Amino acid sequence: MDAKELLGKSLSGFAVQELTEVFKVDEDGRKKKSLGFFHDESIAKAFAGNQADANWHRTEKVLVLTDGKEGFVIGGGVTLLDDEKAALEIKEAAIAKLSEAERKVLGL
Repeated sequence: MDAKELLGKSLSGFAVQELTEVFKVDEDGRKKKSLGFFHDESIAKAFAGNQADANWHRTEKVLVLTDGKEGFVIGGGVTLLDDEKAALEIKEAAIAKLSEAERKVLGL
């Protein structure tokens, strides 16, 4: 399931859970590929350590919105902005760039 399929739908049956992700890193230590998520951190760490190239595997606790079958990682918080306020500021900035003659021609 793609997260976009949840748009506008009720999330009954879904809950936020803390799971432990096992993932592979590149030579710079950045996450390259997620292998999966475990409820038990000990099992996740043992699974990562049991990989053939265990030195390239890490674990990390993450928040996941899940119904027990499918899940979606929840990232950090976001800053929600006011669309109307931003649109007004953009319009005012654009008008401020116009000369007095241009404003007159446009009826502003």
